[in-house]
Amino acid sequence: LDDLGQLSPNFISVTFGAGGSINSQNTLEVASLIQEEYQIPSIVHLPCIHSSKEKITQILQKCKEKNLNQILALRG
Repeated sequence: LDDLGQLSPNFISVTFGAGGSINSQNTLEVASLIQEEYQIPSIVHLPCIHSSKEKITQILQKCKEKNLNQILALRG
């Protein structure tokens, strides 16, 4: 991330994992670190295909708590 930060990107996109897997804890920690430590906006991928409305709501609440407000909601 140090090297990437030197390029002054407009944002960094953070995925949840392959095949629509939901590992929100690691994803949100990485996205939060990017914003807090590097002052680079992060965009969190949110795959929805294998998730219930309740699970998506939980993830979005965690995003809100971490001030992650740029979400890319994906079908898969």
